[in-house]
Amino acid sequence: MPHGAKPIFYFPKPVLTDFAAPAGYTCPMNVIYVDSLFLFNAAVDYLLLLSAGKLCALPLRRGRMALGAALGGAFAVGAALLPGVFGLWTVKLLAGAAAVALAFGAQRRTLKAIVAFFAVAAAFGGAVQAAATLGGERTGGNVPVSMRVLVLSFALCYVPVSLVFRHVGRRSERRLHRAELTMNGRETEFTALEDSGNELTDPMTGCSVLVAEASALAPVFDAPELLCGDAPTALERLAAAGRYGQFRLLPCACVAAERTLLLCFRPQKLVVDGVPRRDIVVAISPNRLSQDGEYQAII
Repeated sequence: MPHGAKPIFYFPKPVLTDFAAPAGYTCPMNVIYVDSLFLFNAAVDYLLLLSAGKLCALPLRRGRMALGAALGGAFAVGAALLPGVFGLWTVKLLAGAAAVALAFGAQRRTLKAIVAFFAVAAAFGGAVQAAATLGGERTGGNVPVSMRVLVLSFALCYVPVSLVFRHVGRRSERRLHRAELTMNGRETEFTALEDSGNELTDPMTGCSVLVAEASALAPVFDAPELLCGDAPTALERLAAAGRYGQFRLLPCACVAAERTLLLCFRPQKLVVDGVPRRDIVVAISPNRLSQDGEYQAII
């Protein structure tokens, strides 16, 4: 402390009092300086926001993340001055959610990012306890936790974050849509994967093509078993059953085969994420499109 400087206020409780405070961290001094309290908590919250953003595969805008971290630092100062108000769990949850929304904006995956933020904060708290044990230090009460423990805690968190979060982040990059299809007065719902490389179009109408598994379309047909198998054979069976008019063959090029044919039809109604689509023809895939059943169509 510089000669002649005086503390802003005295506070004999843990310094890290914001909504993302790791369990067991306590101040090495009983004297708290507002600037140190703000900067330390803001730095921790920035790292937590960074981890949450990578977990949910969100665009990382450094300026917005700095604003979210600054909110965390300000919350820590408020918690030290008014612990009765800022210590409430509801206030902590709202403040954490506000920091995430400020960092990443309001979008479809914001709620998932909020959950990820608190999950990372909880994991960091556990890592502090583990690092303190490995370092031979005690936690709890007013027992200080050294900077060495904090650095080791982040190191312990890095491995599971980089392995688990990277896998989840890749999956979350997939854009899934909810499709509702009406045919023959019946309805069926299924999940469609948005494929930016899907350039399949209907040469007769110029419409885009949604490829769906036969099992996903079965509820709208009287005899779904007629749709199984290769497209020419299925069309012959449909013609024999008097249902030839609804279907036709669609040429398709894919990786597995240079050229193939798919059975296709124009649905009476198709709604994707609540938006009616009249520019889409539906093709039937005889094979499963997703091994784990995450989606049943490609759009």
